[in-house]
Amino acid sequence: MKIRLAYDIVREFRRFILHPEMRLFHVTVPELAVFDKVEALLQILGALEENAWHTYRLATGHTSRDPGWAERLRRLDAMYGELRRYKVHRHQAPLGPAPDVGDPLEAFAQRLGEIAQKTIAPAEGVVVLLEPTIMEGEALWQSAIARLMEDAALKRARLVVLDPVHPSLGELPARRSDRAMALFAHVGAGDVQAAIDRVLAREVRRVPDGRGPAWVERRRNDERRYEFSRGALADVPEEAANADATEVLRAGTAAEGSSLFDSVMGRLATDSVLRHEPCHEARTALERATESFVRGDVETSLTMHEELLRRHGSHLSEQDKLVLAGERARCLIALGETPNAIDLLVSTAERGEKLSLGAPVAALYASIGALHGGTEDFQRSARAYARASRIYAAAADVRMAVHTARSQGHAALNAGDPVQALAAWRDALHHLGRTEPRSEDQPLPMQVIELARALAAALEQWGDAQGAAALMGHANAIHQNFRTRAPKSARRFEN
Repeated sequence: MKIRLAYDIVREFRRFILHPEMRLFHVTVPELAVFDKVEALLQILGALEENAWHTYRLATGHTSRDPGWAERLRRLDAMYGELRRYKVHRHQAPLGPAPDVGDPLEAFAQRLGEIAQKTIAPAEGVVVLLEPTIMEGEALWQSAIARLMEDAALKRARLVVLDPVHPSLGELPARRSDRAMALFAHVGAGDVQAAIDRVLAREVRRVPDGRGPAWVERRRNDERRYEFSRGALADVPEEAANADATEVLRAGTAAEGSSLFDSVMGRLATDSVLRHEPCHEARTALERATESFVRGDVETSLTMHEELLRRHGSHLSEQDKLVLAGERARCLIALGETPNAIDLLVSTAERGEKLSLGAPVAALYASIGALHGGTEDFQRSARAYARASRIYAAAADVRMAVHTARSQGHAALNAGDPVQALAAWRDALHHLGRTEPRSEDQPLPMQVIELARALAAALEQWGDAQGAAALMGHANAIHQNFRTRAPKSARRFEN
């Protein structure tokens, strides 16, 4: 179907959502300049009021040599784990062990079926938004999509395929018109933006729930903005409140009551003036700022933090300023201003590093690493985690040095730098007092796999089950890729 009005994408997608027998929704955007806006529109449609299908976006290349299913599986696992961190989704059961099959497509299908079964009421199932960032080997791709469409075990898992310029699925949607919808979106950028504005203003959830996310309306400087929200996290780990700002910054409105204020106070310098009676006014201002954030009045919270710094900054220690900069960054993230938050954190961390403030600086670098990872700028993410790990190690904080070294390795692999990943994970093992496995004679992918497994085993014994699971997930994805397509003589890591 050729369409020339962007809002027709919304109408057809709504029809797709409301007819579960339809298994595939295929959109081709002939104008490459408009592709990003159509992609944004489709992601926003995940929060339509009537949409109770959880959306997982997987943007990964496809070639005959590497169809990409192992990487999609790894990302799917990570996304499901992240989803379960939110209160409205904690009723969903955790995933079982990784599928033990040799075919990456079969492993992906099995895991997708498991996730669909564990996505229970009030949700209806899952929608996987597939974006082949590279397309080569279309016949193989079409065969894979057909296989997923026809799998009876995936009746609660549906597919959306988004293509730039040329349709990758050929005649498949036409052949299966009883189960597939296909659109050719000949639309303009202004028209797509108008559709986005209309949907955000009138047609999406305003409060996240078990059916899916929401877009919350905010006003700042008399300008209306919309903020994506999954609601509150199920918990803020105690260690995050005391040491690692990464989870705190990502927690959004997770902190309730006075817990956010207590967390901030716990990270201030032990001799902070904010702990003493002469600065009662400043401490009260800080408490009100955190209360505003918890209530969801983020703009007021940011304004209060800025006023606190302006009025009382001359009395604050450098560590206090560092902690409060993290709180301002939290507000900026909640307002959708992540680039500004990163700039603030980087400048604050660099100043703190020059002053040798130790672990609080490392916590900021860990937060920077997480934020860069969230925007898929994995090179910067790896560099930030590396700085965090070095500072934590110098401060003799073994737990956090290991945690950030592990995160550095994941980011480095995602950036296509397995050598850096090996170095980071070796550092993590050394911090734990363990020796690395001897695998120099192995192909580089196998070296990464063996080291990831060794570190995972060490973390499991150390009590970090979540870190061990992340390492095993990455190792299994690499192993499936390597086992199915890499010759034994290979020495180049293929991400």
